[in-house]
Formats: sequence, structure tokens, C-alpha cells
Amino acid sequence: MDGRDGYQIGIVMGAVSGTMPWSRYRTPGAQLKGDVSGIARILQALFIPQQKSESARAGGGLGGPVGILAMLWQIIMVFGIVEILAFLRFLSVNLAILNLLPLPVLDGGHIVFALWRGVFGREIHPKIVNALVLVFAFLLIGVFLLITGRDIMRIFGL
Repeated sequence: MDGRDGYQIGIVMGAVSGTMPWSRYRTPGAQLKGDVSGIARILQALFIPQQKSESARAGGGLGGPVGILAMLWQIIMVFGIVEILAFLRFLSVNLAILNLLPLPVLDGGHIVFALWRGVFGREIHPKIVNALVLVFAFLLIGVFLLITGRDIMRIFGL
């Protein structure tokens, strides 16, 4: 049989890849809009208790470096180069948006400091800026460690 008259064994990648959040839309603008709405849902889950419980029931949405590498490895093993690049684009957009959060250690925090200087015409005292950056750096490292530990427990079933 040549496949037109009978059954074929295999995987149709186009049908499966359309369900992945990083390749759901076919136009770049629509995909970027989808990425932004996805990160907005994750941020809502972080700050709104009801959203947090709904996100946890749906499988969570946050992963650290270990979770990201595990997901990338699964994509490499199952999909082709297009899905790999789509996932890396999705990851880059999400990290860029998170980097714009107004935390002193991130770029968004430095934007807030620059806005302060523009509105009030004077710098925030360097000791205050350094203290804020240091405190938020420790907090961010703590969150990374917590998420990484959760990823390790989830992946290895601990």
C-alpha cells in the first residue's frame, strides 16, 4: 500500500505542535500577543490567591533552570528544529517581560529609578539604591533556589 488506501504509522507533527503555547499562532504579531497574555496569567497567579490555586491545579506555570532544561530536552527529543526555536523564542519573550518588573535588581527597577530622577530632578541616594538592589538580589536568588528545588523534586519524584 502506498498510504493513500490504508493506514499509516507515524506522527503528524503539525497537528501536535499547534497545541503548544509557544507555537499556537502562525503570525508573529498574534504569537507575541499570546506570549504577553500568557505571562500576564502567570503574574496574576503569583499575586492573586484564586488565580494561584487555579494555576496550580492546571499544572503550574513557573519553572526554574532545571525545569526549563527538562522541557527543552523533551522538545529536542520529540519535535524538530522549528519547535525548538519556537520554545526558545517563547522563553526569551517571557524573560524579557519578567525583566521589566519594577524590582530594583532588574531593568524595570532601573527604569523606575530613572523615572524618579526625571520627575523629581534628583537622584535617589546611592546607598539607598545599593541597599534595595542587594535586598532584592537576595530575594530573587532565594526564589530561584526555591523554584529549582521544586523542579528537582517534581522531575525526580522526590
